[in-house]
Amino acid sequence: MAGAVSSRPDATSTDIADGIENEQQEADTLARSVEWVLAAWKPGVAALRERGVPSHSVRANALASLYIALARARWGRPLVSLEGVFLRMFVGALCADAYALLLAPLEQPKARAVLTRAPLELAGQLFERWMTLEGGVRAKGVVYTPPWLARELAERAVAQHEEASRGGEPERVPTMLDPACGAGNCLLASARALLQKFPGRARRELLTRVFGVERDFMAAAVARASLLLWALEDAKRPEKALASAHETVNYAVQSFDVLVGPRPGERAAAGEVDPLAAFEGVRGGFDIVLGNPPYIDAEHMTATPALQRARVYCARRYAVARGNWDLFCVFIERALELVRPGGVHGFIVPNKLLSAEYAREARRLLLARARLLAIRDLSRAPVFRGAAVYPVIYWARRSICSIGQGSQERVRVEQRTSCGAPRARELEASRFPADGGPWITTLEDEGPALLQALSRRCTTLDALAEVFGGATVAEAYALAPLLAEAEAEAEAAAGDLAVINSGLIDPYRVRWGARKMRYLGRSLLRPVVPAAAVEQLPARRLAQARQPKLVVAGMTRRLEGFADLRGEYLAAKSTTVILPREPGALEYLTAVLNSEWMTKIFKAKFAGLELAGGYLRVGPPQLRTLPIRAPAEFSRSERELMRALIRDVRRVQALHASGASEPAVLEELEVLEQALERATRGLHGL
Repeated sequence: MAGAVSSRPDATSTDIADGIENEQQEADTLARSVEWVLAAWKPGVAALRERGVPSHSVRANALASLYIALARARWGRPLVSLEGVFLRMFVGALCADAYALLLAPLEQPKARAVLTRAPLELAGQLFERWMTLEGGVRAKGVVYTPPWLARELAERAVAQHEEASRGGEPERVPTMLDPACGAGNCLLASARALLQKFPGRARRELLTRVFGVERDFMAAAVARASLLLWALEDAKRPEKALASAHETVNYAVQSFDVLVGPRPGERAAAGEVDPLAAFEGVRGGFDIVLGNPPYIDAEHMTATPALQRARVYCARRYAVARGNWDLFCVFIERALELVRPGGVHGFIVPNKLLSAEYAREARRLLLARARLLAIRDLSRAPVFRGAAVYPVIYWARRSICSIGQGSQERVRVEQRTSCGAPRARELEASRFPADGGPWITTLEDEGPALLQALSRRCTTLDALAEVFGGATVAEAYALAPLLAEAEAEAEAAAGDLAVINSGLIDPYRVRWGARKMRYLGRSLLRPVVPAAAVEQLPARRLAQARQPKLVVAGMTRRLEGFADLRGEYLAAKSTTVILPREPGALEYLTAVLNSEWMTKIFKAKFAGLELAGGYLRVGPPQLRTLPIRAPAEFSRSERELMRALIRDVRRVQALHASGASEPAVLEELEVLEQALERATRGLHGL
C-alpha cells in the first residue's frame, strides 16, 4: 500500500516551498533586468536597422556588448583580452557605431547597478526575448529554462548520482551533458551543482566535466560566454586564467544536431556526429544527461520544410518516432543512448509525457531502459511565462531493470502549484505500466482504485460505440464561413442545422441560444448552418449531425456530455461524437460519462492532459479507453435498472431544455441526477 499523501515540510518539500516563495521574486528581477536592457538598447537598435544592418548582426553586436558590460560591472574595469574573446565569439569585430549605440547605454551608472546584480542567465533570457519579438522562438518549440527550474533539475540529478555512486569513487566528478543546451541555463545550473557538491574544486576544473550541444550557433555562443564568465568569477587574475577557461568552454559547448548521429557502438555515417566521440575522454556514456529539450508537435514539424526533413530522418532512426510524436520524445530516446548504465537522466518535458498516446513508446522505452526515480509535476505552476506549456520533471537511472519487469521500486511523485503547500507521495510501481500505458500520477486513491477495479472486469467505450472527433482542423476552418446567426429567438428555423462546440455543453444539457459560442474569432448566440448551405457540409458529417448521438465537451474541468436524442445538432471543433452500437445505449453512456466516478477515473488515467486551472483535454483517444460495462452483460434486474436510467436521462434533459428554474424543478433535477449517479455505480458494482 502506498504511503499517505504528505504536505509535511521534509527536506525535499522544504526545498520546493522555498522555490515557490523565491522563484517569483527571482523571475521578476530577471524579467525587469531584461526589459530594462531592451529599453536601453531601443534607440540604438532602431538606428542600426534604419541603416540597413541585418537583424542577426544587430543581435550579435548587442550580445557582445552585453557580455562586455557584464564583465566591466563585475570587475570594475575593462578586461581587454576578455572583451576581445566576446567580440570573436559573436561578431568578429564591433564597429564604432555599434559600440556607441549599444554598449554606451550599458555603461551608465544606473545600468552598472542593474548589471552588477544581474545573474548570468540575463543574456540567455535576453536572447530568448529578442528572438520572440522577431518571430517567436517559442513558435519553434524552444523555451529557455528559468534559472530556478534548471537548478532543481541539476541539483536533484547530482544528488541521485551521488546516491547511486556510494561505495565507488567519492571524489570523482560526474560528467554532465545537456543535449539541447540552448543559451546554457541548465549548463550553468549543472556547474553550480557540481561546485556545491565539490566546494574545494576550481570552477575551471569542474567545467571540464560539463558538456552541451546546441544546433543554433548563436545560442551556443551565449552558453559559452556565460560559462566563461562563471569560470572566471573566482579568479584573482582573470586575464591569466582566460586562455585555459576559453579553451575549456569552446570544447564544452559544441554546435551540431545531436539527433543526427549513430547509435552507441555504431560508426558515424557522413553528416552525422557522435557526441561520445566529439567529447573525448567520455567513455561508455555520460554520468548525467539532463536538460529541457524542444517541444515541437507533429503538425508544426510537418508544416515546416526543414523540420519535415528532420521528421523523416527521426522516423527512420528512432523507435519512439511513431504516430503523431512530439520532438521531445525523440530526445528522450537519444538521452537514454548517451547516458551510461547506472547513470542518471533527467528532463523537463510537457505533462503530455504522462498519458498522451503519441508518447506511449517514449514511456515504454524509459521503463525498459531505466528505473524511474521521481516525477515533479509543475503543470499547475506558472513556469514558462507567456508559453502554454505544462511541465513535469522526471529523473531516472539507466539500468538493465525496469519497473514493469517486477521491480518493487516505488516512484516519488511531487506536485506543486503557484500557492499552497507542495504534496508528495511514493507511488506503487503498478501505476507505471511497462507497455507504455498512461502513468497514473495522481496522489489520490479513489480514481486509481476505480480504474484498476473496472479495467479488470469491463470492456472499453470503443467496443460499445464509434468514437470520433467532431471536426478535423480543415473541417473546422471550412465550417466558419457557413455559420450564421439564427433569426428566431427560440430555435433554429426549419432546415437550418444548429451548431455546438465544447463551450456550449454541460452535463445533460446544451446551452445553444443561452450562451454565446466562440468560433475562430466570432461570437454567435444561436449559431446555425442555414438550410441553403447545409449541403456544403461533408456528407459524413451531415449524416452524423442528423442522427442521435452523444456529444462530449473537449475542454472542461469534468466530463460533460449531452445526448442529442433527435439528431438536431452539428458538433463542431473541440467535441467528441459517440454513436452507440446497441439500441438504448445512448442514454446509458450519457449517464456513465456524466458521472462523478468516471471523471475521477479520467483524471487518474490522464493527469498528464491537465491544463492550467484544472481544465482537462478530452478527446477520442482518451474516451475510447475508458472502462465501461457492456449492457449485454446485464442481469434481468440490471436491465430494469437501465430502463429506469433511460427514463431519468430523458427527463433530466427535458427539464434542462425547458429552462425552468422554479425551486421544485431544481429539486427534481438534483434528485434525478443523484439517482443517475447511484444507478451507474450500481451497474458497475461500485
